Amino acid sequence: MEKEIQEHIDFLKQQLEQGKQRARLLEEIEEKLIEMRVIAEEILRNELSSFEKEAMNERFQLLQSEVIKLQKQLAPQMIH
Repeated sequence: MEKEIQEHIDFLKQQLEQGKQRARLLEEIEEKLIEMRVIAEEILRNELSSFEKEAMNERFQLLQSEVIKLQKQLAPQMIH
């Protein structure tokens, strides 16, 4: 009986750690999405040079690829 309780406690600890990791990934995704929104709004609101638009577009694309990588890390956790 005590072994079953310990196994359940270990399982719950593992679930808690996975939840914390998932929360960290979601927070990172949120931060990048917010930055992407700021970039998009900046481009819409201001007249920018071609150079400025290109630089902002490169940053936007970098953030987009980082979000995709984070989502891939998150996906296996959602299966469990």
